[in-house]
Amino acid sequence: MDILTVVAMPLVTAAVGFTINSSLNARQARENNLRLYADMMTRREQADSDLRKDMFTSILDKFTTAGSNPTSPERLEQQVVNLELLAANFNESLDLGPLFEHLRRQIPKDSDSLGAESRKVSADLRKRLETVASEIGERQIRVLAESGVAVRAGAGEFEHPAEKTPYLRFLGPTAILHPDAKPEDSVTQVCLTMSTPQGPHARRFKVEISDYNADAREFQVRLYASKVLDAANCAAPDLDLKGAAEIDTEFWVGTFDFPMVDNTRLSQGERCAVVLTDLGPGHAGLTLTYFPGSRASLKDKPYYDEIEQDLRTGSRVR
Repeated sequence: MDILTVVAMPLVTAAVGFTINSSLNARQARENNLRLYADMMTRREQADSDLRKDMFTSILDKFTTAGSNPTSPERLEQQVVNLELLAANFNESLDLGPLFEHLRRQIPKDSDSLGAESRKVSADLRKRLETVASEIGERQIRVLAESGVAVRAGAGEFEHPAEKTPYLRFLGPTAILHPDAKPEDSVTQVCLTMSTPQGPHARRFKVEISDYNADAREFQVRLYASKVLDAANCAAPDLDLKGAAEIDTEFWVGTFDFPMVDNTRLSQGERCAVVLTDLGPGHAGLTLTYFPGSRASLKDKPYYDEIEQDLRTGSRVR
C-alpha cells in the first residue's frame, strides 16, 4: 500500500493538473473567441452606423440645397428617389411625414395651365409618394402587431361631414356590437387585448371621424382609449366608456403619418396609433394599433415615471 501510494500520488497529481490546465485552456479559448466575436460585431455595427450616417447626411443635404428650378420634373423626380431611400432606411427612427408633405406641396397640382404630359408626370409622382408611404405604414403595422394587436376599419360617406355623419365600421371579433345595432350602423368600438409580462392587458377603444380635408387627404379623428380593464368589462356592450376613459383626444391623420413615430401614449408604457392605410374615391381604410412602447421609434423615449414603474413592479422591458 505504501508503494502504491508513493506511485499513485504523482499520477493523480499529474492527471488533476492536466484536467485543470485543459479546463483553463478551453475556458481561455472560449473567452478569446467571445472577445473576438464581440470586437468583430462592434466594428461591423460601427461601420454600418457610419455608412447610414453618411447616407443620411448626403440625402438630407439634397433636400436642403436649393436647386435652380425646384419644381422642374427632373428635380422632383430626384427628390422622390431621395425620399424613397430615406424611407427605406430610416422610417423607424425619423418622422418623415414633414418631408413627404413638403414634397407633395412642391408637385404642381392639376390645372388647365399644365400640359397633358406635365399633368401625367405630376400624377405619377404623387402616386409614388403615396405608394411608398402606404408600404411603410403596412410594414410598421406588421412589426407592431407581432408584439401587440392591430384591427382594421372601413370608412365611407366622409366627403361632406357637415351634411352626413361619416361611416366607420371595425371588422372582426374584437368589434363591440350594440345589441340593437343594425347591419348598416357604424361600429366604432373595439376591445383589444395585448400580452404583457404582467398578464393580458385589455383596453376599450373608440374611433370617430370628425372631419375630412380633401386637399390634404387627411381625416380628423377622435380617439378614446380606456384604462386597463378585465376581459369581461372590456367586451361589455354597456361599458361606460367616458367613466373608464384614460385618453380622449382629437387629431388629424393622413397618408404620411406612421405609427412607430406618430402615436398616442398610454399608461404602463403602452402606445396606440390610428393609421390611414387606404384612401380612394368614397372609401377609406383605417387601422388601429395597440402595442408596447418598446416597439415605438428610437426618438419615442419612455418617460421617467414609466421607467420608475417598471423598476418598482420588476417588469422586464418588452
